[in-house]
Amino acid sequence: MQKEEIDGSNKELQRLNEQQTKLIIEKDWLVKEIHHRVKNNLQMMVNLLNAQTEFLHTPSALDAIKESRERMQTIAIIHQKLYHADNTTVINMPGYINELVENIKDNFADNSRIRFRLDIDNVALDIAQSMPLGLIINEAITNALKYAFSKDERGLIQISLNSQDNESVFLKIADNGKGLPEGIDIMHTNSLGLKLIRLFSEQLEGDLHFANNNGLEIMLNFKTAAYHATLADAIPV
Repeated sequence: MQKEEIDGSNKELQRLNEQQTKLIIEKDWLVKEIHHRVKNNLQMMVNLLNAQTEFLHTPSALDAIKESRERMQTIAIIHQKLYHADNTTVINMPGYINELVENIKDNFADNSRIRFRLDIDNVALDIAQSMPLGLIINEAITNALKYAFSKDERGLIQISLNSQDNESVFLKIADNGKGLPEGIDIMHTNSLGLKLIRLFSEQLEGDLHFANNNGLEIMLNFKTAAYHATLADAIPV
């Protein structure tokens, strides 16, 4: 009787394990499908913006469309990578930032004058942190390509992302261009790009600094989601 009970328990345990495995597979498929559909919807919006540019002739309007398109593509890359990834919860930063930089370069007609140097640690961030980080990098590079260098000037844009004790991440974007105008108030600037960098930095709860050092340096230090989760677990309820 005891052997029959054990055999019955083992079969029930096996059934539950198989059911759990099936549910996990279905959940992963649904998550991937969501990322795939979001990416496709964003691509459709990008295509609509591309079509809209055919009817615009004002440089400022064309620039606004172009920058909106690049922001959408920054987000679309994340969803594309999550769709193809085994782990649908985190983004590998080296691959993402490399693809992001190449995408931005491709959207600027005269990009051969500007060199890029990347130093990206093997950092993985969840989507809640990857998205604002990617948008910060997009805005910083776009601003540098538009304003940092004279028309025929050659330049360098450096991007580094370094992990610090698996608790925080340090981002630095630097160019050797003109730097910020003298006396500019970052907190009250009319520059949409700088405003968005501030906004996304606040979303990351990061410590943001701008500095002129043979060009502009943008530095951001923020705690990882894993650190925040550990901290939350340590706080008594």
